[in-house]
Amino acid sequence: MTVLIPIISKKENNPEFLEKATQGQHHVFLLAIMDTGAVAKNFGFATSEIGHGNELIEEIKYTLKAKKIELSDVLEWGDTHQQIINYAKLKKTKKVALIKQENKYFKDLVKDLKEQGFEVELFEPEQKPKQ
Repeated sequence: MTVLIPIISKKENNPEFLEKATQGQHHVFLLAIMDTGAVAKNFGFATSEIGHGNELIEEIKYTLKAKKIELSDVLEWGDTHQQIINYAKLKKTKKVALIKQENKYFKDLVKDLKEQGFEVELFEPEQKPKQ
């Protein structure tokens, strides 16, 4: 099986998320999108953040290297929401793994992915108690 991990929360290098997202997978597609019209601070990358996107992908690749899973990574330009759907279709992936976010853009993306027949796996990072 294959899984698409779009880098949109900027927290996808979380080891627990990566473990859950890649369990039982033989190929992982990492997708970073430079969104020239970035509309939400925590949803995707603005074009000025290209370096940060590349760093996250490299960190994820390093973490997954030990699991001996095939990896492909790509940096696309365009609308974050549409690029994720297009790339999932292009690569014929059945599963898209995402870190849960509380914003309209994220909720719309999850709804569209499910409507188009993709399995969506959401990961909710544990909240650390405030001290």
